[in-house]
Amino acid sequence: MSSDITFESVFGDPAEEEAPEGALRVATVGNYNSSSGSTLIFPGSSSATQKRYKRLYSASISSGSKVLVAKVSGTYVILDRIV
Repeated sequence: MSSDITFESVFGDPAEEEAPEGALRVATVGNYNSSSGSTLIFPGSSSATQKRYKRLYSASISSGSKVLVAKVSGTYVILDRIV
């Protein structure tokens, strides 16, 4: 097997995947910022997204938290931390 084969080259970028509205996914918070949003690391990816995602006000998260996200209006919203 060639070393050029990556998860993304076989399955596509998990963050850009065409998920239906309301779809739930698990991710890890990369860089947490309460005002500008947080980057996410989706399963199968080794790096955080460039895009920042907003969270529900009640979601208590920090960098490294496992979170549940939902696809809403073409983007993901962080619903809460998974403990």
